[in-house]
Amino acid sequence: MAIDAHLSGAESPREWHLPADAVAALQSLNQCNLTREAFLGEWCDPRDLMLIKRGSGEVEGLGQVSDIRYDKLGEAPFRSWGGATPDCEEPGQYAYAFSCPPYSLEGPSAKIQRLFKASTELLLGRGERIEIFDWSRGDLTRVHPLFEAGMEWWGVFLFTIFKLDDHSMFVISGSTTD
Repeated sequence: MAIDAHLSGAESPREWHLPADAVAALQSLNQCNLTREAFLGEWCDPRDLMLIKRGSGEVEGLGQVSDIRYDKLGEAPFRSWGGATPDCEEPGQYAYAFSCPPYSLEGPSAKIQRLFKASTELLLGRGERIEIFDWSRGDLTRVHPLFEAGMEWWGVFLFTIFKLDDHSMFVISGSTTD
């Protein structure tokens, strides 16, 4: 779905290229305009885009740790981990959605961190004027039935990022169940 590449040539963050009923459903959601920091959420240090592994557990070579930055983890494997989840009512949480999908990302923390930083810099730019909206607080099943499965387990995410200078927009959506 990914909102059907509906945003090509958008001139504003509200210009949708979708069927009228989907546009009406989106407009009825309780969207939230986010700062860059709120979009990233508590699972990322916004100063350097460093992911933070929330929760606690044992890491080879480091022993028992909690809420540790990925740069401190390096290539060390986890022996056990008691994960945490963010407050689902809190807007944003992109770093959580990226780093803790239902079927975990494969590879060492350093590799996941490099992928996160590169993709997030592409999305947010470096000092560019952007508008970020989180559309995840309403009933996304009214927009598209693919969101229904995610409402049962991991959750759903729908963000739009509009770059004001070049009128480009990114849509990030996620919805998964077991």
